[in-house]
Amino acid sequence: MRFALVTAAAFILAVTAACGTSDGTNHDGRPQGSARGANSLVSNDIVSTGFGGLVSDTGENLQQTITSDGVTVAGYGTATAQPSGASVQLTISAGDPFSSGSYPGFNISFIEVTELEPIVEALKATGVQGDSIDVNSFAQDSFGTGQGAATITFDWSETDGVTQLAEDLADIVSDETKYTLSGFQVLFTVDDCESLEEQAQETALADARKRAERLASLAGLPLGDIRGIAEGGGVLALYGVPQGCASIDELNPLLSGSLNPHNSPDEVRIDYTLTVTFAVE
Repeated sequence: MRFALVTAAAFILAVTAACGTSDGTNHDGRPQGSARGANSLVSNDIVSTGFGGLVSDTGENLQQTITSDGVTVAGYGTATAQPSGASVQLTISAGDPFSSGSYPGFNISFIEVTELEPIVEALKATGVQGDSIDVNSFAQDSFGTGQGAATITFDWSETDGVTQLAEDLADIVSDETKYTLSGFQVLFTVDDCESLEEQAQETALADARKRAERLASLAGLPLGDIRGIAEGGGVLALYGVPQGCASIDELNPLLSGSLNPHNSPDEVRIDYTLTVTFAVE
């Protein structure tokens, strides 16, 4: 019986040490915290939803926190416009590794810049400005590593006729060279991207304020002025996705399709994320 009483007393002391004193405060004099839901902890020092704890109705990780210094959130904004032109990139292959039984790494062949001159001249004949044409004879091959390839990148001043352009260039590569056109990437662009980017930033800032107000309201705290703001953050930063004008600035032969999925002859969309810290009062 005595052993049971000692065990019970030890248990009570352990619970008191972990949870705080009997007068409702922690050992340092602060009020004890209380749980608000499975993903939220509320105390005198910090209110946090936890990184990855809250997800918006669009599936975005909100990445929001409230500390004694303020509330920090990621705001998301977009802006759209009709494209004014396009950036086009051709990938020209020196060979197809699938047509040979040998490992492609042992069958490397490269393309000389002079061999691409018929293609460059054909582009100029269609009205493409020569100073917008960039030739790289040491590019990544679309078929995989181990094969030599070249890329030709240029500005196309129209938003239509791209399909016909691709067909014509495929014929030119086939007829005028001994190589094949293995890739045709198109990224539609706008002339005044700076204004479009500013619209997306304004939307992102408004979204950040809305998220901060909601989070502060959950904590029972009034929201104050902005204390800090930074570009980037949020889910886009996790994948290294360019935002703003950077997403329609330059083609990447391997990733252009995934960098900006909202890009077509009818509409160009850019995304922007701002990480904003608001004061709490």
